Formats: sequence, structure tokens, C-alpha cells
Amino acid sequence: MRIQILSLLSTFLFSIPAGLLAQTTPLPNPGVSAMELAWFHPKETPAQVEVNDHLEIGFKLQQTTKVGIENYLDDRPVPNSLNPFDPEQLNVVATFDRISAEGEIIETQQRYGFWYRNYERNFAGNVADNWNHREIRTKYSFRVRFTPQVEGKWRVKVAVITNQQDTVETNSTEFTSVASERPGFVALGENTSFLTRDEKTFFPVGQNLPWPTCASEIDERCEEIYCAGKEAWCHARIMGPYGFKVFEDEMSLLEEGGANYVRVLLAPWNLEIEFEKLNNYDERMHCAWEMDHILEHAESIGLLLHLNLQVHYPLENPSVYSMFHWDYDDLACSPWDEPYCYYDELNLKTPREFFASAEARKHYQNRIRYLIARYGHSTSIGVLELLSEANNSGKGPTMDENCLPDKSIKRHEPYYNEEGFAALVADWHWEMARFIKEDLQHTDHLLALNYTGAPHVVLGDNSYYSPHVDICSWNNYNLSIDKYTKAARDIRNFQQKRQKGEVTNYDPLQLDKPIMYGEIGPGLEGIHDCDNNIRWIKAAWVSSFTGLAGTGINWNKQHDPDLWKTYKNITSFMNSLPLDEWDFENHSDLRADKTVELISLKSTDEGRMAAGVVNNLTMNFYTMRDTSMHGTPCEDVPYLETIVLWSEYKEARSIDPEKGGNRLEIPGMGLYVKYNFVWTNPFTGEVIEETEARSNLAGRLVIEHPTLKKDGPPFLVFKAIRKNG
Repeated sequence: MRIQILSLLSTFLFSIPAGLLAQTTPLPNPGVSAMELAWFHPKETPAQVEVNDHLEIGFKLQQTTKVGIENYLDDRPVPNSLNPFDPEQLNVVATFDRISAEGEIIETQQRYGFWYRNYERNFAGNVADNWNHREIRTKYSFRVRFTPQVEGKWRVKVAVITNQQDTVETNSTEFTSVASERPGFVALGENTSFLTRDEKTFFPVGQNLPWPTCASEIDERCEEIYCAGKEAWCHARIMGPYGFKVFEDEMSLLEEGGANYVRVLLAPWNLEIEFEKLNNYDERMHCAWEMDHILEHAESIGLLLHLNLQVHYPLENPSVYSMFHWDYDDLACSPWDEPYCYYDELNLKTPREFFASAEARKHYQNRIRYLIARYGHSTSIGVLELLSEANNSGKGPTMDENCLPDKSIKRHEPYYNEEGFAALVADWHWEMARFIKEDLQHTDHLLALNYTGAPHVVLGDNSYYSPHVDICSWNNYNLSIDKYTKAARDIRNFQQKRQKGEVTNYDPLQLDKPIMYGEIGPGLEGIHDCDNNIRWIKAAWVSSFTGLAGTGINWNKQHDPDLWKTYKNITSFMNSLPLDEWDFENHSDLRADKTVELISLKSTDEGRMAAGVVNNLTMNFYTMRDTSMHGTPCEDVPYLETIVLWSEYKEARSIDPEKGGNRLEIPGMGLYVKYNFVWTNPFTGEVIEETEARSNLAGRLVIEHPTLKKDGPPFLVFKAIRKNG
């Protein structure tokens, strides 16, 4: 049978190269109609794909299989019923063999097929609330995606297995992968603290745009759309198409600002595929279609995604943020509340039961399998993150009859207060990570786990130590002024220190893995608006030198393209450092008078370079606040004074370098070695001073920084490069 070549949006048939022929062999029932294959991507070069680009093939199922799927999706009570999302009922497996010129198999990889519906965004008419996703019928309702990472000749064949026994298998079809300049997947560096891409250090710099939203700050037309910007609180309504269009515009603005990275979470009001129905994602296929387009757009602009596979809100019980339709249980006080399908269909009444249930785990793995099958091809995903804030699972207030939190009753937090809950979360993490890396054999993407703060090792959560977990991610909302000195210490304890004393959550057994802050925030709602965004800017810049594998990913200022221009100088500076190649590690120092912190990275390769920031702690959200902002936290001086504990932080000062206890220095820089210092204004990127200094006979390099002026930048960045190599 001849393969038909189709574009995604037309039925125009391209001419077929002579070698691109496939013949199906139906087994075990001779005479069953063959599967018709189609090449969808790259549509310009059928039978040829560039290295690090993906191919997509689709195929028409046999009539009996097609009818079985229709019976299931239409809920017909007939024997021939096949769930296209359950591999025990319908399993599509594509086998890719890379072959030598002699036809010998060099390597074999497998990818899973996924059920597919095609759509378009329908913006017809003048009433924005009526815009919708319109389905475009396709005969090729199963797809397979695969990204070759080396040049070569390949053979592919597809098997369709129904009810774990009846199989239809195509004969093999050949294609070639050819050289390209396309960037590949992000990988772990040899340093174990940093990331690489195409064997060069890659340092993620970017922002949380956590889910698509119709932000009027980006597009004024969003004001015409019901609940725009507040989609999470709009009951059962999934966001319409215009919000996704605006989100892509927002991604472009972020990249134009200089970011190379964005964190996105699958949320039930737009990108999630499973919420109302268990193991049946058909009514949410337009959500998956939109995620396809987000990945395509990210690739077109060179932006990488930190893709969290599930926001934790459906596991809150009830919602901490009053998103009652999208939380775990069914609140009697909320007539519009519908429970999570695991609560409803499996009768698992608490998140603890969800984590413990073998049946729930099986269904959840089916969901992960679908996500990997559909999105696992994409080199525009930098990191896959399993679940956000896992330690907030089960968290929630007690609600009164008016659906208001009963503040007389302490909010329940089972992760911390229920015996065995933290260890159960760890067991779940280990199993899901193993499933991805072993059962699905998906190793192209790095896998991260996310917490708010570090996981509770003492309570038995050893999730980070799974051999299938690549990156440790936690969210930092610490409010203290010297938060980066503490952050650098915590990261050093995880990565560099050899444990000798008692194990604690921030002094655990050594962990040779990169650490990322999936979220970083001010620690108090509103204070980032008090100080001309100084705290937000410090979060992006100063966190970069704490030993993290990327900037702390800011949660606030999600729709502020002017502020995002901050990222340009950070990206330029950080990606000029050979962090992995020269084996950098972090170092921090704090003046005895607590006024200035030094946060730095230094090469362990004979002290060839150091880079970092000197941060004037007297210039903070308290001293830089606009007290004229009445009715905001900026005005509440007594409250803020309880946060700003040290008197040193209550008045902005210009600060010069000092000796003695106030001296700032970096150890391990060689004995009496000369360094060139380049000091830069982080706001403008301009070099403000170049100096020379020598390390002392103890190998310590004293930091003689320019004056930190209280009417100037609140921090300065530097590079110290050893002279003569």
C-alpha cells in the first residue's frame, strides 16, 4: 500500500518517493483491511527529517477497531468497546530501528501512539465569548512522534494491539535523518550542578507564566471575554481559544525581553487532559492540541519550557485559593463544585488514598504515558516536572456552610501532620519516576520533582534520592532580607557537604544533582510593588549565583513585559560563564555588620574564574518602599518592622569595602594569583570599573568592590578572571 503524505491543514497529496512504500500485514486475522499510513511532519520533506526535528506519522485504524473506539467514546453498552486511552484495551507501539548500510540494526527505540483530534481556533463573529475550538475531522486518528538525535537510515513499523492479544502490524517503512543545526535536548552536565545543551553549558533564565490566561495587560480584547484572567475561578468552564493566542504572544514578549526559559504547569482549566473523567481524555483533546501549539511556538522563538505535568490544586482538599471546582473533593456548600475524577470514580475520599491506591497509580500512569507519547518528542521542553508542591497535597482549610474558611480550626496539612504521609508521597514519586524512565524508556528529558521548600527528609520523604530523578526543584518564598546567603548555604549543604552530623531537611545526605527554584517570590503578597521591583530583580539576578542550575524562576510579575527586559543582561552574563566545563561551585559570605552579602560561583579548575554579586542588603523592600501607596503593605510600617529584624536593614546606606570582620572574600583561588576584575551595572550592562587583585597566601581572594551607593544600583555583578590563563 502507498503511504499518503498529508499536511496537517490540507488533504493535498504530495508525490511519494519510490522507496516510501509500506504494506500492512494484519495478524492474526487474514483479510482484515490494512492500516493506511500518512506522513504529517516535516511535511516539506517526506521520508526525510533533520536531526533534532521530529517526524509525525498518522494512520487509519481498521474498521472494527474504529467502531470499538466509537462505541466507547459514545458510551454504547456493547461488547466491542475500546478505550483509546487505555493501553490494556488499545496499545499502539511504533518501533524505530536505526540501520547500517548493510541493513544491520544499530539501535532500537520504541514510541507509543496517541489518540488525536485536530482543531482550529474559531474567532468568527464579533462576540468574543462565542469564540471556540472547532474540530477538523481527520481520518488519521492515531499519531506517533519521534525525534532522531543522530544522522542515519531508519526503519519504522507500527503495531496495534487490542485487548492485549489481537495484533495488526505494518511492514517496515524507511526514512533518513540528516544533519542540521537544530539544538537538541537539555542534559545533565558532568559537574552534576549545571545543565548542558549540545555539550555546552545551558543556564535557564526566565519566568513563570504558569498557565495560559487571557491577560488584558497583554491584549485589551481580553476585557471582552468572560472571566478573562480569572479562569481558575470560573467553575467548570475551560478557557476559550483567544487566551491561548494571547499566551503565545506573551511567550514571544518574554523571549524578546531576553529570557530563554519559561515554566508552564498543566492546569485543569486549560491544559490538563484528565479531570472530569477517569482515563478518558477525549473531551479535552482541544487542550492537548493547544499544548502542541505552545511547543511549536516555543520552538519557533527559541524558548524552552520547564513543563510541570500537573499543578497540585486538584490534590488540595479543599482548595486553599477557593478554586473549588478544580480541587479534590465535592464541597456541599458549593453547588458548582465537581470533584476530581479519582475521588468520584474510584471512591478515593482523600489525597492520601489517591497516593496509596494501586488502581489510581495505574490510571495515573496511563495519563503520564499519553503525555509522554504526545509531547516527549519536543526539544523545546527543557525539563519535565512531575507534580507541583507535592508537600501541599491534601492541604486545605475547614470550610463553613458559606464556603468560607473556618479560621477557628487549624488548616490541615497531612504531609506534615499525618504519620506516613510524607513517606507515601516519596513512594509515589519513586514509582512514577521509575515508570517514566524504565517502563516508558523516556530518557530524552530531564525529570524534576517540585516542593515548596525542601522535602521533609526527617519524615521519610527521600524522593530526591530516586535514581530516576535528575533535578531537585523547590519553591523559595523566604521573606528574610539575607535570603540568598541562606539559599547558597542550603544548596551547598545538598551538593557539596559530606554529611557527618544529624540529618535535617536542609542538611541532608549529599545529593549530587542540580537544584532549581521552580518558583521564587517575595514572601509577602504586595511587597514587590513597594520597592520599584528591587526585590523581584534581586530574585532573578542574585539567585543565579547561589549554585542553582538556573535563575530562581520568578512567580510574580507574570504580565509585565517591560520588567522582563531585566532577563536580557542576566542571560548574556550567565551564559558567558563555562559553569559546567570549568566545574563551578558556589560560595557565599556575609559582612559581620550584615549590610552586604557576597554570592558567587567559582571555578574549581585551579581557580581560573569567579563571578558573582555584591548585594547591598540595606537597600530592600523596607527602605525602598513607596510609603505613599496607601492601603497596601508598603504603608504598614509596624508590620514590616516585625519582618525586618535587624536594625542594619532599616535605613539605606552607601557602603564601601572594609577589612577585618567586614571583609568579603572567596577561598580556594590559589596562592598569590593575580586576577582581573570587571565590575558591571546589572541594570544597564555597562562596565563601571576594572581593577586587579591578588589572592593572599591563604588562597583567599578579597573582594574590593566599588562603592555601593544608596542612590545607585542596589547590587553590582563582577567577573574575576585569572591573568595568563
